[in-house]
Amino acid sequence: MSSFATFRPLFMPHSKSIIIALTLFGGILLPQCNENNQGPIPFVPVNVYVALNEPSNANLLPIGGWVYVNGGSKGLIVYHSNIDEYTAYDRNCTFEAYGSCVTLNVIAQDQAAEDTCCGSKFSLIGGTVLNGPATIGMVQYQTDLQGQVLHIYN
Repeated sequence: MSSFATFRPLFMPHSKSIIIALTLFGGILLPQCNENNQGPIPFVPVNVYVALNEPSNANLLPIGGWVYVNGGSKGLIVYHSNIDEYTAYDRNCTFEAYGSCVTLNVIAQDQAAEDTCCGSKFSLIGGTVLNGPATIGMVQYQTDLQGQVLHIYN
């Protein structure tokens, strides 16, 4: 008898139900992103320039300084993270991001941003979740410093 006589197909009739279950289960567990791959908050094109030498942006001069800037979904938090390095985050909380009360506010002494409605708190150093219920960090935008002008974009 040849070895082919003992060959069994990989997909037995009961395997179809296993494949369907795994497909459905995997679809639930995988993160759901919109077509622009921006994650849990509404996608908004961002193309903002911040003049660092403007008096309204004076708080950005020291490392650890921050300002709110118009743009993004609920506004932007611009944070001076290191020498000649700035990070920009959307102020939209990632927990129930489409709600009416989802705006992050900076807590300067903690180097954090907090949504006072849900209680989620995020680090301004990296945008990670410090306290839930949010499980996804803040949405961060690209930044490019050219002289005294900071370009924020996605």
